Amino acid sequence: NRSSQTGGAIYNTGNLSVNICEFSLNSSRHKGGAVYSTVTGNVKVHRTRFNKNYLDFATGQFSNPYTNGGAICSENRLEVVNCILDKNRSTSGGAVWASNKLKLINNTFYNNEAYLGVAAPGLGGAVEYQYRGAGEVNGYIYNNIFNSNLGINGWALYTAGASSQLGVGLIVQN
Repeated sequence: NRSSQTGGAIYNTGNLSVNICEFSLNSSRHKGGAVYSTVTGNVKVHRTRFNKNYLDFATGQFSNPYTNGGAICSENRLEVVNCILDKNRSTSGGAVWASNKLKLINNTFYNNEAYLGVAAPGLGGAVEYQYRGAGEVNGYIYNNIFNSNLGINGWALYTAGASSQLGVGLIVQN
């Protein structure tokens, strides 16, 4: 599947639950190679694989060179549990880009890439998390495996403005 702007397979504005699925070879030009969720959307993804989804700046919006979330881009609440995210690509958040509440539990992030584009930073080879609120802890990242991810800043994880809890996990060869 291919979207001319956002959400290669799914564009979400409400409550979305995904369980035991596979998203492969989806793409869009700007946000969410497979799944895009707006500021009004909530996403829960369990036991799902995201493989080789990507955002393509070369055919995207040249006025905005940032591409967010090779597999998933969420601008509200995102929960990802027991998933495999491998070989996804974008300029920010090779696999996942999130900007509000985020839970990542028991996932494997393998060989994702946040590549350097024209004026784009290559943030978070596997995950970029940009929290725009204040106060409470809003990011929970527990028991995940990050292996062989590539990014210019934050080869596995890049967080900004976030108060996150990083639990037991394994970060190797990023």
